[in-house]
Amino acid sequence: MEIDGRLVADCPDDANAGTVLDAADLRSFAIAVDRLVAMLAAGTGWLDPPERLAAGVWRLGDLAEGRAVVLVVDPLAFQPSVLLPILRAVPAPPSTTLLVPSGVDADTRRPFLDMRYHLVGLLYALHPTDLSLQRDRLAPSATGAPATDAGGMLLAINVLGVTASFVGAQLRLRPRDFDVLSVLAREAADGQALARQDDLLRALSGGEDRAEPIAVEQLEKSISRIREALCSAAELRRQQGRDLIVNVTRRGYRLASPPIRVVLA
Repeated sequence: MEIDGRLVADCPDDANAGTVLDAADLRSFAIAVDRLVAMLAAGTGWLDPPERLAAGVWRLGDLAEGRAVVLVVDPLAFQPSVLLPILRAVPAPPSTTLLVPSGVDADTRRPFLDMRYHLVGLLYALHPTDLSLQRDRLAPSATGAPATDAGGMLLAINVLGVTASFVGAQLRLRPRDFDVLSVLAREAADGQALARQDDLLRALSGGEDRAEPIAVEQLEKSISRIREALCSAAELRRQQGRDLIVNVTRRGYRLASPPIRVVLA
C-alpha cells in the first residue's frame, strides 16, 4: 500500500512490522497467455497451433474421434450470451469439450450441459507435473461402458464443483444435490464413510444460516435424486440406488465403497 507517498509492505499480523520499499524492491511480471496456451496445446500433442476464437477462448485442437477441445480461461467469457456465438466456429455440442475455468458456478454451467456440451474442469484435466492435458479426461466414456477397475465403480468429482462423473458418464445434478454428493464423496475419500446428517443438511442449504432450517424430508428427496442419477449413469435399476447410497438411520448416509471408488480432483 502507499502511505504518505511511500510504498509499504504491510504485515497483517503486526502493524509495526511493515517495511518501506524502494525502487529496487519492486518487480512486475506478466503472463503471455497466448504463448502459455500454445505451450499447453503442444505439450498435449497437438501439432498445429491453437486457434484463438475470441478473447480468453481458444480451440486447442481435436481428439482422434474428431472431438473439438475448447479452452476458456476467462470466467467472464463463460456465459451463454458471450460464449455460444463464439462456439459457432466449432462442431456441434455433442462433439465439443469445453474446458471450464475455476470460478464458474453450477447455474452458469447448466445451459451448456442442457445443450449437451461436455464440460471438464481445467484443473481436473491438467497433468499434475507437466504443462499438458490428460487426454483420457477430455472425452466422455461411452454410455453403458462402466468405468470400473480393480477399485470398483469410479465416481470422479472435481473439487471446484465443475464436473462429476460416475462410471464414465457425466452426472446432471441440481447445484445443491451436487453439494450433497460432494460431502458424501469427501467423507468416502477420507476413509470416514459416514456423512453426518447435519453436514448434508448444511450442504443442501448452501452453508447459509436460515430462519427455517432445511427439513430432513428435503435431504431424503435430494438423496433420491442423486441415487437416480447414479443408477442412470451406470444403467442400473432404480431400486439399486439404495445399495449405492446407504441410509444410516438417524445418523446420515454413506457411499457404498466398495464397489464405489471415489476420486477427488
